[in-house]
Order: sequence, then C-alpha cells, then structure tokens
Amino acid sequence: MAVLVAVSPRLRAHARDHPTPDGCNLNRVVVVATQVTNCAPTSARKTTPRTKPWACQIIPRATVPLLAAVDLWASIDGAPWRAIPMTRTSQYRDVWAVRVPPFTHAVEYTVRYRATHGGADWTWMGTPGENGLLWKPAPKPTEAHGDILSGIVSAVLHVRKSASWIQPVLHRGSDAYAAVDTYFARFWTRAGTWAVFDGLDVPCTVEGLGGGRVRVVGGTRVSSAAKSSPASLAACPLLDSVGFCSWDAFYTEVTHKKLLDHVQAMQNALGGRFGWVVIDDGWQDVGTAARALKSFRADRTKFPAGLRGVVDELKLRCGVRRVGVWHAVLGYWNGLAASDDWGELRRVASGEGEVAWVKSEEVEKWFDGYYAELARAGVDFVKMDNIASLNTFLRTESTTLLAAQLATSQRHFSTPSTIYSMPHTRAVFHWLRGHAPTGAALRIADDFFPNVPDSHRHHIYAAALNDRVFHPLGTTCDSDMFWIANRGLAETLIAMKLVLHHPVYLSDRSAADAARNADLIARAVSRDASVIRFPEPAVMVDGASSALWTHETDSVVVWRVGNGDAYLAVNLSSTAQAVRLNMAPAGRVAVWSNCDGWLGTWVPEVEGELAVVVPAGGWDVISVVPKLGIGGGRSIAVLGALDKVLPGAVVKSVEVEDGGSVVVEMAYDVELIDLLVELGEEGGSAGRVPVRVVWRSKSVFDGEVDLPRELCVVSIPL
Repeated sequence: MAVLVAVSPRLRAHARDHPTPDGCNLNRVVVVATQVTNCAPTSARKTTPRTKPWACQIIPRATVPLLAAVDLWASIDGAPWRAIPMTRTSQYRDVWAVRVPPFTHAVEYTVRYRATHGGADWTWMGTPGENGLLWKPAPKPTEAHGDILSGIVSAVLHVRKSASWIQPVLHRGSDAYAAVDTYFARFWTRAGTWAVFDGLDVPCTVEGLGGGRVRVVGGTRVSSAAKSSPASLAACPLLDSVGFCSWDAFYTEVTHKKLLDHVQAMQNALGGRFGWVVIDDGWQDVGTAARALKSFRADRTKFPAGLRGVVDELKLRCGVRRVGVWHAVLGYWNGLAASDDWGELRRVASGEGEVAWVKSEEVEKWFDGYYAELARAGVDFVKMDNIASLNTFLRTESTTLLAAQLATSQRHFSTPSTIYSMPHTRAVFHWLRGHAPTGAALRIADDFFPNVPDSHRHHIYAAALNDRVFHPLGTTCDSDMFWIANRGLAETLIAMKLVLHHPVYLSDRSAADAARNADLIARAVSRDASVIRFPEPAVMVDGASSALWTHETDSVVVWRVGNGDAYLAVNLSSTAQAVRLNMAPAGRVAVWSNCDGWLGTWVPEVEGELAVVVPAGGWDVISVVPKLGIGGGRSIAVLGALDKVLPGAVVKSVEVEDGGSVVVEMAYDVELIDLLVELGEEGGSAGRVPVRVVWRSKSVFDGEVDLPRELCVVSIPL
C-alpha cells in the first residue's frame, strides 16, 4: 500500500495529515517537481522545519530540470530528524520518490533540495510552523490512483475555509483545480457519482458531458451514487424532538436564572415542545484571563446550585428530557489550569502558542473523571468543541484522544454521547470512518450567524453539500442551531433539517419573537412533539442532467426521499427558479406541492420531467403518492397531513381491502389526515367509502367518508 504526498504542479511539502493503514510497511513520499516553491531557505534545520504554502515564492519551471538532489527531512516516531534521500523515478519526468521506513505512530516531515551536487546549500521547503505528517489511524481502504475518472460532468471540491471548517466549491467549467487546501473532492460522471477522499492534488478538467478527466495522486476512491446510511446508524435521540441551545441567546453570559427563565418562556411560546437543551460555553469553572479550565464543576457565581441544580430544574420545571453541556476538546479554549481534579500537566506547544494538558497516559482517566462528575449532575450528553485544535497541538495523539473520549462518554452518558463541533480535520474524518459512534452528531458546517443575513444562503449551501461528505460515515449530521424569529429562513432550515435527519434546535434570544412563529414548529412535529421525518434521510439529486447547480448564491438544491416518495427543492437564488424532476413512478401517482397544491396525476407511460417553480429564496416539498382504486371507477391517494412540512411522512402504510375499505397505518400521531379523491376519467360513483386509521395498533378513526362527485381533498380529524 502506497501513501503518496503529491505536490504538483508546484513542489510543496505542504502541511497535511496523510493517513496510512495500520500494518502498512510500504510508504512512498512522492514529489512531482513541475514547479519549485522556495520558502525561507536556511542553512541548518535543527528544530522542526515547517511549511506554509501561501507564504511561498515560485521558482520558474525552467529551473526544475536542474535539481540535483531532493531529500525528505523526517522525524520518525519522534526520533531525531534525519535526511532520507529521494530518487528520480523512471516512469515520470521530474518525479522524485522515497520509501519511508516502517513506523509505529507518525512521521513528521518536510522537503529540502539543491540544484547542484557537492557544496551547494540546501533550499528548504516552507517556514517553521507547518510540517507534513504521515500518521496511522484505524485500518481502512486507501488507494493511490493516477487517472481514475473520465466523463466528468461536474465536481464539488470541499476546501479549507478555516482551521475548523470546510466549505464546498462547485466547478462546472473547464480546468477546475483543487488547491492545496482541498479536503475532499466529489465528481459527477455519466457512470455515477464518485468521491475522492484526501484530494491531495486534484487537477480536474470538465469539458461537458463525457469530456472531463481527473488525475489524483493519493487518496481513497469510493462510489456514493444514491447511497445513504442505514436507519440504525442514523438513530439519534436528538432527532426525536426539538431542542434549544444557550449560545446565541446568552453567549458566555449564561447563568442559572437566565437559562431557566428563558427556557420556560420559550416552552410557553412554543407549546412545550423542547425535548432537550444544550448549556453552551459559559457554565464552566474557568480562569478568565488564562481561558483555562480550573475544575470539573460549574462556575458557582453563575450557578450557585451547581450543575445538578440547573439540570434538575430544566427537567422538572421546564419539562426537558435531556440536558447536554459544552466543553472544549482540551477542557477549555486554552486547556487546563492546575487543579486537584487532575494530575500533573504538560505544556503542549505549537506555532500558535501553547496549552496545558494532561500527560498522554492520563487522557482516558481525565475524560472518565470529567464525565463521571457530569453524569452525577444528571447530564445526558456533551457537546465537544474546538476539535480542530488537535491538528495544532496533538496531531500524533488525536486518534488516541478521540477513542478515549468516545469510550468514556458511552460509559457515562445515554446515546448520543457527543455532539462533535469544529471537527473538520483529516484525523476526525478518518477516525470516524472506522469508529463512527452510533447516534453521535457531527457538525458539518460553520456556525449559523443569525445577525449576518449575507451568510445565510452560504450556510444552507455548505450544509447541503457537506452532508454528502459526512453522512455516509454513519454519524448524524448537525447543521447548527437557528433563530425561528427569522420566519422565511427558519422555514427553509426546518425543511432541510427534516429531510436530511439533522437535529432541529433553536437559540432565539426573544421568546416573544419566537411565539410569533410558533406555527413553524407545530408544522414540524406530531401531537406528542415528536419531530416528523421520513424513515431514511433524503439523497441529493445530482446535477448531471439538469441545470440545478450554479453557485452558492444562485442555486437550487433538490433532495429525493426514498425511491421518489417526495422531493424537497430549496431555491437560494433571488429570483424564482424552475426545477425539473425526472419522474418514473411504478404506477399511477398523485403529485402534490406544498406551495401550489395538486399538480396532477403521473402515469408510468408518461416518464419524463415534472416542472415545478420554486419561489425566490424559498422551498417546496413535492409529494408523490400512489393512487389506489377503491371500486366504482374511483381512486384515492392518502396525502398524509397537509398541515405538516412533510405530509407523507406521517403515513406508514396504506392498504385497500376487499370491498374497497381503506386502512391507513400512521407513523406519527397527528390531528388530521388528508385524502385526495378522484372519480376517474370516465366518471365514477359518489357515495361513501369505509376508512380505518390505525396508530400504534389502535384505531383512531373507523367510519365512512363521503365522496363528492368532483376531485377534491377530504380531511379526516383524528
């Protein structure tokens, strides 16, 4: 198995985490020298040489053939730094390669080169502060590829937005190139959808249908066409009910009284529908100046009754079933302060400063002690933030730390044990591929900023496309909290979160503002406040055959539920957009739009496109419901509950018995169910039809429904 570090078309030993499977003894580092980057040369490197590509200068390509020697300058498993000579390969011009000796944990490296043999000084790649890294996560299929795909129609490159987050960039033109900060690349081809993990160097040309190619040096290739995680992996208690997070309401000024009063006011405003609460940053015992955690307990000034006091009142007074608390991955933003709650600390340094943290052999003990204290206070789960800082401070220990945190959280808490926040590092990505904790939630997009309207369309766009990266890993994807006070935006976010199986949770500052839009929550939940979703997360409709994709501020994103039971279209454009859906139903179906009502009947012989106009900045759910004959030339389609965001999701099954009786089994307890009745093209008899509606094996309606002579919707109160 080869691990390739590619630096084409510029010679760059850039800062990347390059994973290699356990037990892999063959590791090749390849330098493709089509251009050379010269960054801060020095005559001697006795400390850790680093790289920062954006601080580099480019040497003209004509100088490349003059290179006489290239070395990998490496520290293997923390051993002293040494040079490992690279050799020019015979297969490709200007390609240098080296076989790295076997290692147990990690190889930290940079590259040096010189133009002539003998006494010429070495030129070093990069500046102190950013090394490359080869490390070993859990076993996984990793492959190296040359030209792997052809027939590319479009590509989405997930690039580094910041140290903590990635964002999608769409390419539909020619000569799309994935820059050095590409985290992940996805390509649409005529043969299906393909994904390339760890897009170390991804030059991609898109020349229209069937004309593009991609060359990837290093990476993992998987097919992900029409694929979603099993329902068992998507099971997460935070999906069952609406939640609340304290962050946007209070930031770090949260207190016992403020939180309880506000949650109670929000419960009153929204009909008591909160099932869980996250107490975000601001509750812990920290040193303000040092921003370091002082103990496992709550700040007694803000929470005089301790953490147990506020958790008990949230559950008993406010009717909340689950309470989670926030903490940074190393305790607090700057790690730990000296405390009797933990042992001796060590200083962990990086180019960005240093933090205090426990010794490596004490990591699991620290999490165990912390989570035991939280569990005694009644806490049910945690939100662990700033995970990307592991890339800065503890890169070689990140897998060990994550494994220790997972084990101890599942030991002390109910599922889900953790919401992982600011997590977009390769260490987390590859760790999740082998250890995806069932029911855990992973933040997939940057923070939602309620007071920055210009960021809202980008937030939806990034969450939509990043979901395709992280959902197949087996985690519940979390697209962050939002304000229901912003009605139009809240409607769109709720619809997206419902079909994608993202948690729905609010952070409004004003209960009065939330009360004005309480109907939005009512449309998303059942009578017992359960969030209404289809059994499986929706799958994004690829843009290979239609113009659904443009760019983040002028896009229409479409998801398909199941085999086409429903579609959600979200229009991020400032003008109305026509969406064309390829319909191929197995039988006669009724098509219903949340915006426009009945759109008509679709039959198998009329396979083609259905055009739906989505309003500017809006959304629409298109329900595709089988039409069932009930005798007498009549047909019926059980639309579900038209007062809900996802009408068809409330229905589990429909059966027409001998004699034309209709039996509807419900998936959720709702107030009414709507039937679309049609007499047929040749007419049919009006009259009455027996209908029985069942919820959890109990009949909630059993009677006859009047059928009028014209097509209409009949509502049955339950």
